[in-house]
Amino acid sequence: MAAARISGKSVIVEGHVVVTALELADAADFAVVLDENEETCCARRLGRRARPGDENAILERYIREVVWPAYSKYGCPAQDVLATRLGPKCVRLSKLHLDAGHKPGVIVQAALDALNR
Repeated sequence: MAAARISGKSVIVEGHVVVTALELADAADFAVVLDENEETCCARRLGRRARPGDENAILERYIREVVWPAYSKYGCPAQDVLATRLGPKCVRLSKLHLDAGHKPGVIVQAALDALNR
C-alpha cells in the first residue's frame, strides 16, 4: 500500500478479510461495503451461474443455514467497525438500493457516484 501511495497507483482489495484487517482500513482512502439483506445475498449467490434445481436447493439451504448466520455473527459487526472507523470514507451500498441483478461494474459506479456526492 505504501508503494502504491508513493507511485500514485491505486490498490483495490476485495474480500471479507478486508473488514477485519484494521491496518487495511487505516491505509484506505475509502471503502465500499456491500451490505445486503438475506434475500439479496441468496439471490446474488444463486444467480452467479446456472445450476440444476437440486443443486440450487442445496446451495440455498447452505446459504441460509451457514453463510447468512456466519455473516450476521461476524461479518456485519466487522462492517460496522469499518464504517465507524472510516466514517464518510465508507460507502455502504445497501443505502443505494442495489438489487440482485446489478453487475459488478454497476456496483462500482454506484460507489464512485456516492463518494463524489
